Amino acid sequence: MEIKMKHNDYGNVVLEVKRGEKDAAISKESTFYYQLAKEVNKLFGWDTIRKEMCKDGHMVSDGQFYLVDRKRQFGFFQTDWATYDVCKDYYNKRDVVVLPVHDMREDTTVPIYDYLTA
Repeated sequence: MEIKMKHNDYGNVVLEVKRGEKDAAISKESTFYYQLAKEVNKLFGWDTIRKEMCKDGHMVSDGQFYLVDRKRQFGFFQTDWATYDVCKDYYNKRDVVVLPVHDMREDTTVPIYDYLTA
């Protein structure tokens, strides 16, 4: 996986994920987020896990996953989940998967990008 964290055109923090040349195809969304968690934990030093959003109390359909840190300070999720499959429509075609951050911190005096890169 090739992963970059940056600001998008609207100033929001996003993760850009692309399938590498030697990476295997992934058929399940949960597997994608599991592999993503392993990679960002190594790359950025975070402690993240994949989690089904409805099991965290979010009012969404079953089967929608996101990447969240264990302290529930931030999460990354697919905004067009209802219409596109992260594996079939993006990752396996080697297109860029864009996952915006969801800031869940109570103290937001430090910008989220600075918090994530500290």
